[in-house]
Amino acid sequence: MPPRSAPPPRDRGAEIAGLVAVTLGALLLIAAVRDDSGALTGFLVGVLRRLLGLGVFVVPVAMIFTGMLLLAGGQRFPLARPAVGFGLAFWVSLAVVHLRVPADRMMDFEQWPEYGGAFGALLAFVLRKCVGDIGSYIVLAALAFGAFLIATEGDPGEVLRSLLLRVLEGAEWRDAHLRPGARRPVARRAPRPASPKAPEETPPPPESELDPAA
Repeated sequence: MPPRSAPPPRDRGAEIAGLVAVTLGALLLIAAVRDDSGALTGFLVGVLRRLLGLGVFVVPVAMIFTGMLLLAGGQRFPLARPAVGFGLAFWVSLAVVHLRVPADRMMDFEQWPEYGGAFGALLAFVLRKCVGDIGSYIVLAALAFGAFLIATEGDPGEVLRSLLLRVLEGAEWRDAHLRPGARRPVARRAPRPASPKAPEETPPPPESELDPAA
């Protein structure tokens, strides 16, 4: 019987870091949701509100998720690329939220906690100054697509082809069903199966054939 392979050694340092991350994330999440936070957690949440605005809740949730991964041995899995993709997508979402602020008040400190924070304000301000409002949304859409590719390691050509196919299928369905004057296909009833025919009864032979004396 071949010897069993020894289980991989446990990383106590990663487990301790995961426990600290889960605990701190839970404390920050409670402080962000409720008003009865302590001095330390209240200060940290205030700083996060200034930096991230409405995205203040994402940091505690990400800390809890990362800590649970570390406790479950997630340090053995490659998390660098998904983390970079998620961070870029999060920054893009903050900038999208902050583009709702009027142009003359984008860098107003009082607007940061209610919108995209300092990070969202910085990216939105630069894009609005460089390419305008519509151009900002176009650049942010491209950045969001890049974040998706980084996180999933997908092939850009394959992603675009599947997206275009879905768009074309949706356009064909719309023309067939929603266009004025379009005839909706009528569902045809399936033909009923033919009932089996009863076997024909053979007539009895004549009595002359049955009577041997005849």
